[in-house]
Amino acid sequence: MKLVRLAALALAAACALAVSAAEPPAPSQAAAVAPVSAAHQAAAQELFQLLELDTIKLALATVDVQVQSNPEIAPFQDILRAWLTKTLTDEKVDDQIKNLWMSTFTEGELREVIAFYKTPTGQKVAKKMPELTQKGLELGQAAAEKHQMELQQQIMERQQALESAGLGAAIEGGVEGGVEGGVEGGVETEPPPR
Repeated sequence: MKLVRLAALALAAACALAVSAAEPPAPSQAAAVAPVSAAHQAAAQELFQLLELDTIKLALATVDVQVQSNPEIAPFQDILRAWLTKTLTDEKVDDQIKNLWMSTFTEGELREVIAFYKTPTGQKVAKKMPELTQKGLELGQAAAEKHQMELQQQIMERQQALESAGLGAAIEGGVEGGVEGGVEGGVETEPPPR
C-alpha cells in the first residue's frame, strides 16, 4: 500500500537525516567500545541540541514534502504524522541514534564535532544538510525512475531464464511486485494484479 511505504520512507529518511546531518568533516579516529560516561552522554546531547536533531520533526517534515508531491495522500497526512510520532517515541529512536554516535565517536571527538558546528561554516553545513540530503534523494529517485524500465526488462529476462531452467517456482511471484509496481512522485505504486 502506498501509505505504508510512504510511512516507512519518512521513518527511514528521518533516521538517515539524524545520522548524516551531524557527520563531521573527518573524525580523527573511531572510538573504541567503552562504557559511556556522563560527559560523553552530555556531549552527544549537546551535539543534538546544537544541530536541532529531532527524528520526529524530520519525519514529519518528510511527510509534508511527500504530501506536497502527492496531493492524493493529503487525507491521510494526520494518520501518517500520528503513526510516525508514536513509532519514533515508542522505539526511542533519538536515544538509539545518540547511542550510535557515542559508540562511533569518543567524547573528545564529539567535542571536536561540536566545535566545528559552532563555526560559521559548521552552522551553514547544519542548516543546509537537510536541503542537500532531500535534493540528493530527489536526484537519485529521478535517475532510478529514468532507468526503471531497463531494470524491469533485465529482471523479466532473468525471470524467464530461471523459469526456462526450471527454477521459476523458487522465486514465485518474481520480485514481489517491487519492479512491476514502479515509482510515482517518490512513492512506490502497487503492482498490477496477477
